[in-house]
Amino acid sequence: MKRIALNLLFVASVLALSMTGCKSSFEDDEYSGTKSTSDGAGEVVVDVPEADDDYTLVSDESSIAYVHCKNTSFEVEGNASLVDIKTTGVKIELKKSGTYYIDGTLDDGQIQVDADSTDVVKVVFNGVNLNCTTEAPFRVKDCSKTIVTIADGTTNTISDTKGNADSAALYSKRYLAFNAGEKATGTLNVTANCADGIACTKQLVVSGGTFNVTSADDGIRGKISLVIHDGKFTVNAAGDGLKSNSEAEGYGYVTIDKGTFDITSTDEGIQAEGNLTIHDGTFNIKKSEKCIAALGDITINGGDFTLTPTVTGGGESGSGHGITVKKNDDEIRTGNVTINGGKI
Repeated sequence: MKRIALNLLFVASVLALSMTGCKSSFEDDEYSGTKSTSDGAGEVVVDVPEADDDYTLVSDESSIAYVHCKNTSFEVEGNASLVDIKTTGVKIELKKSGTYYIDGTLDDGQIQVDADSTDVVKVVFNGVNLNCTTEAPFRVKDCSKTIVTIADGTTNTISDTKGNADSAALYSKRYLAFNAGEKATGTLNVTANCADGIACTKQLVVSGGTFNVTSADDGIRGKISLVIHDGKFTVNAAGDGLKSNSEAEGYGYVTIDKGTFDITSTDEGIQAEGNLTIHDGTFNIKKSEKCIAALGDITINGGDFTLTPTVTGGGESGSGHGITVKKNDDEIRTGNVTINGGKI
């Protein structure tokens, strides 16, 4: 794509930020999405649907910005009005609907999406290496949707430290989706030294790409839902591998259409607070107390599964299971396991 003339060059100075430590769970104080009811806390869910044009990148140069990470500063080409470079800290905000091509290295800084609640922000990881010692290196604060495309032929890396004040190395408070390039030859590597690798407090959708995630807690988590249409995943998690944990009725579900999954996790390989549905794919899940687990129904329509659970001493009843329905708060299993096809 042809670039237009340089409109803006900002250099942001490095400023030490206070470390508040990891948040061990989803904390969304500013956009809580919950309300109190007479019989306890009830979660309010806004279900944002996928759209046909989610993964179409705009060609209008007025809606494009090129963000070059320069270790301790940023250089912006294209429409510079789409971004805001903060004067304190190495931080840039993506402020409007548009497409943002991001490349280069940040030694200790953050890229944050903070647009209008109706805006759709499209980000292309075009060979980027993001690191941050105090917060998530890539963070979505506000917008309607953020769509991340992993450019063909690129390797992209995101890593945090134990001082990350967010719940994940790549953290979103809004709808988040990932997409592969036309050839699906791009890779996203995520190393989370604090808590989760990729975490979204709303819906998390993956339509393709190669993901290598190593995490101090969960690997990939979408709270309202986790939907995977395709992709290649290598996850090494000290917590759960793939997870959705909303307690709202009808949510907290995991749906997998197809893909290749190599998951090593201390707790559960794939876990849903609601229903878990697998249509196809290749799954190698090992060293997990429960390889595939849900509080709701588990439905397997096809796929190739190699499940190697690990039994640990003192674990709850059901530890060491390949496929299991979990107990609810009343210690009752209410879900069903239905296997319509596949090889296990």
